[in-house]
Amino acid sequence: MTRNRERGMVLGIAMLAALIATIASYAMLAVAVSRARQARFYRDRLPARYAAEAAVVRAQQRLWTTPGYCGELGLVIGGVTVDVTVSDCTPGNPKTVSAKAIY
Repeated sequence: MTRNRERGMVLGIAMLAALIATIASYAMLAVAVSRARQARFYRDRLPARYAAEAAVVRAQQRLWTTPGYCGELGLVIGGVTVDVTVSDCTPGNPKTVSAKAIY
């Protein structure tokens, strides 16, 4: 009779171990999928950031040659569309240059 109880105990422990292993595997899979999504997000976002930075530099250069420059809409840099705006376009005033990349 004691032998049958031990067999039942071993089966219960084996099932508990299998359940814990399944939960741990699912958690690791969820982390891997999450990291893959993050990598894809950053990979897609990086060209947009570079294009926006290039547009700001372009606007700064244009302001040196054309003090009344007010920005551009729909500028395409490296396949990314960028909108550049310059605040207070009147010559001689301080300006803020901003760029918005659409990707």
